[in-house]
Amino acid sequence: MIDLDLDACLRLLDDPDETVGEAVRQKLHDMGREVLPSLRATVESTENELVHQRAVDVEREFRIDDLTSLILLVLAHKRTETDIDLQEALVLLNGFGRPEDDRTAIADYLDALALRVHEKFIAMHPANDLTQLMALHTVLYDEEGFHGAVEEYYDTKNGYLSSVIARRTGVPVSLAVIELLLAERTGLDIRGVALPYHFVVYVPEVDIYVDAFHGGTFLSREDCRTFIQRSGLTFDENMLRPVKNLDIVVRILRNLSFAHARAGEIWEAETLRRALYGIEQKPSETE
Repeated sequence: MIDLDLDACLRLLDDPDETVGEAVRQKLHDMGREVLPSLRATVESTENELVHQRAVDVEREFRIDDLTSLILLVLAHKRTETDIDLQEALVLLNGFGRPEDDRTAIADYLDALALRVHEKFIAMHPANDLTQLMALHTVLYDEEGFHGAVEEYYDTKNGYLSSVIARRTGVPVSLAVIELLLAERTGLDIRGVALPYHFVVYVPEVDIYVDAFHGGTFLSREDCRTFIQRSGLTFDENMLRPVKNLDIVVRILRNLSFAHARAGEIWEAETLRRALYGIEQKPSETE
C-alpha cells in the first residue's frame, strides 16, 4: 500500500491548489525516509517547476530532521561534558547531505572490513599494535584502495561517509574518520589530530602518526613538525594533541559549509553554518 500511496502523492505534486500541496507534503513526510529515493528521482527527472520545488521542500524537511538531531546530540553531550559517538554523529550528518543513501550500509561496510582486518591480524607475528595497524592498512588502502581526493578536493561528496565509502576517496579528515571507526572496531587505540591545514591520526602505543590522505603513510613527530613549519606556522606541541570527536565533527561541518558555498549550493551552506553556530554556543547560551 505504501507504494500506491507514494505514487499517488507524487502525482499530486503538480496540483496548483496550495491546500492539496500542503496535504501532500505532510503525507510524504509522515511516510518516513523510505520515500527519499523516489523524491530524489523526482527532483532529478521532472521539468515541472512546481513539482521540483515541492519535492525539494519535502526532501529538505528530512534533511533538517537529521541535522537537528545532530545538533541536539552535540548539545546534550556538551551539557554533560562527555564526548559524542563519532559514527552516530556522522551518520546523522550523512542524512543531511546524502538523504537518499542507506544509513545502515555505513556500519555494515565497516563491520565487514573489521572482520577482514581481524582475519589478517591473527595470522601475523608478532601480534602487537604495529602489526594490527599494518593489517588495518592492508585492508583499507591496499585492498579497498582508499586515497586522497587530489583532483576533486572541494567536492561536497568528500565530507559525507556514504559517498567517501562508495568512491573510496575523501579529504584528510573524512579518510581519517574511516580509519578511526575501523580501528575502534578492531580494538586498536588511535586518535585524531587536527594539524593546521591537514588532519592525521596518532597511534600512541607505537608513537606513529598516520596520513590517511596519502594512503596511510607513517609520519614521525618530526615529520609533522616539518609539515607545520613549511606551512609558514610556528610549531607548538599543542598542535599534535589528539582532539575530541566533537572537534572532528565541527571540522567536517566547517569543511562542508565551505564546499557547498563554493559549489553554489547556498541553502546547504547556510543551513550548515547555522548548525555550526548552534553547536558552538556555550550550554548556557542555548537554554
